[in-house]
Amino acid sequence: MDFVILKEGSPTWEYIWDELAKNPINDGLAHRSIAMNDGEAWQYMGTIEYGNKFLTDFRHRKHPYNSLPKYITIEHPDGIPSEDIVGRSPIK
Repeated sequence: MDFVILKEGSPTWEYIWDELAKNPINDGLAHRSIAMNDGEAWQYMGTIEYGNKFLTDFRHRKHPYNSLPKYITIEHPDGIPSEDIVGRSPIK
């Protein structure tokens, strides 16, 4: 298992934020990929490669839906192109 560092502005970077915005928990919000509430917004927590799967995690400490923490994992069904990865580190 590796921790993968994505290139900001890459197609994969745009994909993960677009997928986050599409999540139903963000329905009705003006800025769905931000979901600002009391100074808190969605935070990118990282991406891991686990076997042949890539998973990206986001958290929100106080989501406007109910002011409670929320966690969302985005799966990358087609993998991540190598040019969108700027680094990696093994997780032991």
